[in-house]
Amino acid sequence: MCIRDRTDGDPKFLQLATTLADKMMPVFKSSWGLTFRNINLKTGVASGETANPNEIGGLMLEYGKLSQLGNEPKYFNAAKSAEKNLYAKKSKLNLLGATIDIRAGQWTNPETHIMEGMDIWYDDLYKSAILFDDAEIMEMYTISILAVIKYLKEFTSMGTWYELGNMNYGTQVHPEFSAQSCSFPALLAISGNIKEAENLMESVIKYWTEYSVAPEQMNYKTKQVISASYLLRSQPIQSAYVLYRSTNKTRYLKAGELMYTTVVKFCKNNVNGFAALRDVRTLEKMDQMDYYFFSSTLKYSYLLFNPEAAIEADGYVISGNGMMFKR
Repeated sequence: MCIRDRTDGDPKFLQLATTLADKMMPVFKSSWGLTFRNINLKTGVASGETANPNEIGGLMLEYGKLSQLGNEPKYFNAAKSAEKNLYAKKSKLNLLGATIDIRAGQWTNPETHIMEGMDIWYDDLYKSAILFDDAEIMEMYTISILAVIKYLKEFTSMGTWYELGNMNYGTQVHPEFSAQSCSFPALLAISGNIKEAENLMESVIKYWTEYSVAPEQMNYKTKQVISASYLLRSQPIQSAYVLYRSTNKTRYLKAGELMYTTVVKFCKNNVNGFAALRDVRTLEKMDQMDYYFFSSTLKYSYLLFNPEAAIEADGYVISGNGMMFKR
């Protein structure tokens, strides 16, 4: 759900957002205080017994902002409670798993990573801590991110990467990196860990250039493609933008320019806009263009080349899918 900042002062939008949020509140009412994946807006019945950290902990920015705008704390409290209940399920190594049974409160997949299903969890923790000046959420983020760096980071001849590991042992399951992993340098940079961000950004650049466009997933040791599509993801360009803003190094400006021009070259469709690629090796297009291409991929590209707009954007917290929340 997207609850927009009421920047135009029209109370009708706040009322619509509040009505929708109220209808969705049953998703928080599980026996373990975790978040169901689905809600029937007509009946109010919540469902989806298995969920990932993104689905459980990725509502903080929207619900917290709604509480601010409407002066009603229940939305913030519900989202934060879900975050805390999920965080309480972390392993002794302070790592979360990939999926958890909502009703049983038990992990159904103990794999841990920074790819789809977990990337927004880490991103929202930090950004909601900043947006709402919440020390408790910041502590959860700090402990979590230090565990990720300690147990999932791997050095190879190809550079620094973050693996698919086991939450209980910190051991490698698979040397897998994804397009969603490419947002991690941006998160490291904005949270002050520039050195780690720059090291990983070098790998992101290699990940993008290996096949001209970044595939969905790749084995970073063998360079073998695991999932060959490019779904117009923004994460590599996002990290290039954030690193450029954080360091003022032209390398990141040039990296972002390469990524943007490559997208235009291979994904632009003269008939109806842009299209995702079915396979980065063949550059075959798909009949698909997801919403985040506008809200995130083009937004970060625009900010990268427009310093005035980038300065204005500093007054906002931008979520993983491109929503902007005024500080």
